[in-house]
Amino acid sequence: MSIAPGHTLYIKNLQEKLRKSELRRSLYALFSQFGPILDIVARKTQNMRGQAFVVFGDISAAQNAIREMQGFSFFGKELNIEYSKTKSDVIAKMDGTFVPRQRKTPKTEGEGGRRKRKATENPEGTPANKKQDRERKILPTQRNAPPNKILFIQNIPDNATVQDLEVIFGRMPGFVEVRMVPGVPGIAFVEYANQMQSGIALNEFQHLPLGENKLVISYQKQ
Repeated sequence: MSIAPGHTLYIKNLQEKLRKSELRRSLYALFSQFGPILDIVARKTQNMRGQAFVVFGDISAAQNAIREMQGFSFFGKELNIEYSKTKSDVIAKMDGTFVPRQRKTPKTEGEGGRRKRKATENPEGTPANKKQDRERKILPTQRNAPPNKILFIQNIPDNATVQDLEVIFGRMPGFVEVRMVPGVPGIAFVEYANQMQSGIALNEFQHLPLGENKLVISYQKQ
């Protein structure tokens, strides 16, 4: 049964030796000739090795790409491309049909597990590792904001400067500026020329180590 054309291409038979960041950049360079790319999903998990998803801004671009690039030799391997069976998250967020995935229910703890967990907490019942607690609190913020050209950066070390962030985010095409909020440590806004370029930066720098922290990046709410 054939799959109806959509925004997202499912690409198989990719070179598994490539680093994830290199694979994303290479796929963007290869497929951006057909139209704006909203997202590239490539993971190094066992189930996703040699595979990736490329999400276009419109279906006609995806149709042209699959027609022209089917069987193309990419790092010595012929691409096997088909339309994705499922809608990508970025498209679902844009058309209002996005539904967050349910997390797996953790297994019930035994008495020994409860004792072990309590031993890691301080007398007030808060986690002993304040850094992990801080990261857990900020992750949900603006998670469901629709894609746009401005990124919201969290978990920035307190001693980081605008120049530090410019060195990181200025490496990507379309970079415009970094804006930090006076008196509010740990957050910043990074603007790019368009939504496509901000999306590439988000994928590239998500959870990038900076000092002892890892950056948490989402789109700015509008």
